[in-house]
Amino acid sequence: MKLPFRIRAFHVPGNLEAHQLSPLSFSQFTFAYLVEGEALIEVDGKSYLMGPGQFLLTPESSTIVPRHIKGCRGFDGNFSLDALKDAS
Repeated sequence: MKLPFRIRAFHVPGNLEAHQLSPLSFSQFTFAYLVEGEALIEVDGKSYLMGPGQFLLTPESSTIVPRHIKGCRGFDGNFSLDALKDAS
């Protein structure tokens, strides 16, 4: 059963580079919020550099490719429009 909303804490100590990470794709909207660290994330071919206090929201079925992660701690998750009271 697919949950309409999921959130989890994450901690990635040290550095991870693109060759250590796999592309991701979710049928739901996906988000990430960084508390500390930095991450270079490619979403559907466009790159985003994230730092502390930044939030990234990706549309349904986006291809997400982590390119570089350095000492990240924060939260990520995904949700379907069904989870919203009014999705319009």
